[in-house]
Amino acid sequence: MPKISRWFVFSALFYLILSLTAGALRLLPAHLIADLAFLNSFPAYLHLWTIGWLTQLIFGIAYWLLPVIDRQQGRGPAWPMVASFLSLNVGLPLRAMTEATQATAAAESTTLNLLALSALLLWLSGILFAASIWRRIK
Repeated sequence: MPKISRWFVFSALFYLILSLTAGALRLLPAHLIADLAFLNSFPAYLHLWTIGWLTQLIFGIAYWLLPVIDRQQGRGPAWPMVASFLSLNVGLPLRAMTEATQATAAAESTTLNLLALSALLLWLSGILFAASIWRRIK
């Protein structure tokens, strides 16, 4: 398994544990978890689950299992996948924290700007992943 695939799978497992914990915490009374607002926000929980766990697992396993381009080129350059990993793992925590802030406070321009930045980073991650595997789909 390529190193970048392991990074994606390890991160996916981290987000699986985090999202399951967030889901369990959502069942507790709100006054008990007031300091953990970002874990109590449903949109944040949903992003941690779908993007953190599912998407990262899919990216890592797909990069590993899709056929190589050819013997010389292998899987192609690794930088798009590394950039995809970094973009996703910067954008996702930013998204989760911003979603929680937006849910608990009035929508300020700073919050909306951070939300837009996180969405851009997550979008960029998907584009970089697609660019990385495009030539390998036969």
